[in-house]
Amino acid sequence: MTELSLKEFFEDKIKSLKTLINERDKQYDGRFKASETAVGAALLAQKTAVDAAFTASEKAIVKAEDAQKDYNQRSNEFRGQLEDQANRLISKSESSILFGSVEAKMESQQKQIDELLQNKAKLEGKANQSSVLIALLISTISIIIGVIGIISQFIK
Repeated sequence: MTELSLKEFFEDKIKSLKTLINERDKQYDGRFKASETAVGAALLAQKTAVDAAFTASEKAIVKAEDAQKDYNQRSNEFRGQLEDQANRLISKSESSILFGSVEAKMESQQKQIDELLQNKAKLEGKANQSSVLIALLISTISIIIGVIGIISQFIK
């Protein structure tokens, strides 16, 4: 019986070990499946996040491209305006020539004005001289008439 009981004892031990192994196997299997589920969920979340980031990035790229197109268009318009303005403006060399001729005309006119002022002064001087001569003539005539009048009083 001891032998049998030893055999039973070992069989029980083996059975309990098999049960323990099976339980642990189920437990590890559960853990593995939970791990697998968690990893799958994490991968799915990561994929969703990457997709969202990619979509946002594509939208940002489209907006940036549109903004750049608008900027380029405004910049080209501004360049065109500057070019039109530059074409309409007078160059420095042309303006120097133009201002030089205007200055020459002004100098010529100033000389003419100075000559006119001198002539006017001369005419005014001559007019004053004529007035003095006329006044002198009148006074001389008056003196002569007065002397004649005095002499005619004495002669009578």
